[in-house]
Amino acid sequence: MVKKIHLLTIFKTIKSKFVRFLVNMLIVLLSIALISALGFLPYGFKKSYLKNYEGVKMPDVTIKLKDSNQTTGIPNDVITKIEGLDNVGEVTSFIAMDINEKSESEIKTIDRVYFTDFETENILKPTLVEGRLPENYDEILIQRSVFGKNNYEIGDEITFEKLLITNSKKFTVVGIVNSPLYVSSRPDVAWNDKADTDNPDYIESIFFIDIKTCPLRNFLPKTDIFIELSEKPGYMTKEYDDLVNEFIDNLKLETNNEYTYLSLNENTSYKMFYEFNNTMVTISVIFPILFVLVCALVTYLIIEKLITEERSMIACEFSLGVSKGRIASKYLVFSVISTLFGVVGGYFLGVYLLTQVFYEPYLTVFIMHGIPFDSISHIGLIMSGVLMFVSIFVTLLSVYLSLRETPASLMLQKAPKPGKKVFIEKIGIIWNRLSFSFKSSVRNIFRNKKNLILTSLAVIGSTILILIGFGLNDSAIAMRTDATYKNVADTMGIVSFVIIIFGLAIGILVIYALASMNIDDRVREIAVLKVLGYYDYEGALYTSRELLLVTVFAALLGIPIGAGVIYVIFKAINFASITDVKWYSYVSTYGITVVASLLSCFLLFPKIKKIDFNISLKSIE
Repeated sequence: MVKKIHLLTIFKTIKSKFVRFLVNMLIVLLSIALISALGFLPYGFKKSYLKNYEGVKMPDVTIKLKDSNQTTGIPNDVITKIEGLDNVGEVTSFIAMDINEKSESEIKTIDRVYFTDFETENILKPTLVEGRLPENYDEILIQRSVFGKNNYEIGDEITFEKLLITNSKKFTVVGIVNSPLYVSSRPDVAWNDKADTDNPDYIESIFFIDIKTCPLRNFLPKTDIFIELSEKPGYMTKEYDDLVNEFIDNLKLETNNEYTYLSLNENTSYKMFYEFNNTMVTISVIFPILFVLVCALVTYLIIEKLITEERSMIACEFSLGVSKGRIASKYLVFSVISTLFGVVGGYFLGVYLLTQVFYEPYLTVFIMHGIPFDSISHIGLIMSGVLMFVSIFVTLLSVYLSLRETPASLMLQKAPKPGKKVFIEKIGIIWNRLSFSFKSSVRNIFRNKKNLILTSLAVIGSTILILIGFGLNDSAIAMRTDATYKNVADTMGIVSFVIIIFGLAIGILVIYALASMNIDDRVREIAVLKVLGYYDYEGALYTSRELLLVTVFAALLGIPIGAGVIYVIFKAINFASITDVKWYSYVSTYGITVVASLLSCFLLFPKIKKIDFNISLKSIE
């Protein structure tokens, strides 16, 4: 019977304080949703991207001539020596060159041309996706564009200024192929004298010629060698990088370091995704810290306020012999259930819905193969567990601090702290010009320093989240001036936009929760104001003014702190610079935080309107 009554008490508490229950759940839900989505991107999307390399013999190491104009090529004895090295699976030699297109305009377009044997070569063999293979020497294939549209289509003609020893050779495009070396939107740097400069030339298109159709195939120099290792760990792992680097070091010794040696990390598409993916890994690790802090503060404030309101009930339970554990379990269930709902809902919202928002921008940059929903968000699961632990910890902490008191002291309502002069009162030119309401609000703010600190920290946390979103967006805009990063910048812009929206939503919920609890604390005071003839909006302004003042100054403090956090994040992810963040982003962040406070107070106006002035006549229980 006692257990049944205790359960009914728990559900009655949840029902009577459902707004707080819902707010805490929503803050956790939004936090875990964004954490889970950001945590899913580096691992789930990497799995999708690496499908480009499944079933394909990829070159782990590429050897190129240092001088692209050499006519002797790489000797056969060097190729034979390479084939005999340890851990060498397969070796393919071929011809590749960058050639200017013949154009009537003054703009020179550089294309890359590979001479490939489509029958015998296995490493990085292009896959035909449309059209047919060349049958004659005047027919050519073009690499599929990541955007879905090439500079040339099937049936178009292209003329090169000079191909091998032949001048002005015209080709017809007969097919479109896909090579895993080119699966991103970043163009390759041309192999010319400007390759190592700050303003290099870039490749416009990639073409493939079937070497069997070339009449000079027996006299062509071998300019490149692809080497596939026989045993290797998975791509984009430290073990793989270490193995390849060690192999290249040995390769240089065997070949007297006469050539250029490139790992897969030097491949433009692979490197681009690898770097961007590592950036997302760092972001997914840093962000959860901010969200956990905000969630912990809100949970603590809600539970502490709930316990303060039920002091007399706790005292009665004490007097009836109810154990501390059972008393604590009521508040523990309250916080755990709301956090659990938020964690579960947030994880599925982030992984199965929010990731689709990020997927479309990825497709504008990389060739992807669907969202692998069989993957999990490790960070999302870890932080879900952390948030559950934090919820339990702050609840038990709050209950412990309250249960130290005796039943007799718990029966008494906490006396309000006496008002004290604040520092601003010493500035007569300001203090004397303030109205009575403002003076009262200022004194109330500093009377309860604990609430002031916790509220300020919650507002500062929300401000930092919004500013980080603007900072990432500004850095993305700055990167758009660089042609090689333009599409990556667009993707990062989407990420920053989502962070801003979620930061704003969390900010509104946090301030709403604080304002709602402030009203609950001062119901009798508002009722008295109504008896004295105050209008509803005046009563709302009287109670909201304190929160608005705290928000105004806390958000102002959050701006420099947020700038410091952005500086640390940019350093950690090696992405952009704090100088990329525009002045209007700081102003916008501050303005949004203040507007969120105003909106929260506006949403609570109906609650103030419902307060009955007769409450002022009731005695304190």
